Amino acid sequence: DADLFIIDDGAGGTNRKTTAARLKTYVGGGITVADQWRLSADKANVDTNFTAFDSNLERVDTSGQGTIGTAMSESSGIFTFPLTGIYLVKGEVTYQKDADKRYTGIAMQVTTNNSSYNTRAEGYETINPVDGNNAYSYVSTSSLIDVTDVSNVKVKFGGIAPSAVTAMGNTAINLTYFTFTRLGDT
Repeated sequence: DADLFIIDDGAGGTNRKTTAARLKTYVGGGITVADQWRLSADKANVDTNFTAFDSNLERVDTSGQGTIGTAMSESSGIFTFPLTGIYLVKGEVTYQKDADKRYTGIAMQVTTNNSSYNTRAEGYETINPVDGNNAYSYVSTSSLIDVTDVSNVKVKFGGIAPSAVTAMGNTAINLTYFTFTRLGDT
């Protein structure tokens, strides 16, 4: 004997009975897209205001990591969303260098017309090695992106540094990575 819930279907006050298993039909199904991509190999010479992360990108596939729903697609570092909606988009980079750097950073650029990209989020950190040894910095940025059209709204990421640093990548662990979570409808 299943417990039933009474739901107003929004059509003039009609109430319906439903089981808990069908409740998501009426109140939404939660997160429908959660995807993560990473840099699978180091990217040397990040040394401009936007050095694009445009190669050696892979969807996470290591045991213990998971995704939800349809995958993002990626081509030359440009990410395309599978569904319209509001997405929480994050970019995170681990840098390595054996010399002082005033700053290292990450930028997220977004287009709404599949052509012109504008920076919508940035994050910064410094690198200060001790005794000439390698030092590391971790930078992150995030933004809520309103994907109203999957053909036109896209995102890409780039590294920022005043002179050459290395963004670390690895095919088995997340060192430089990008996360896309669909939170709800647009």
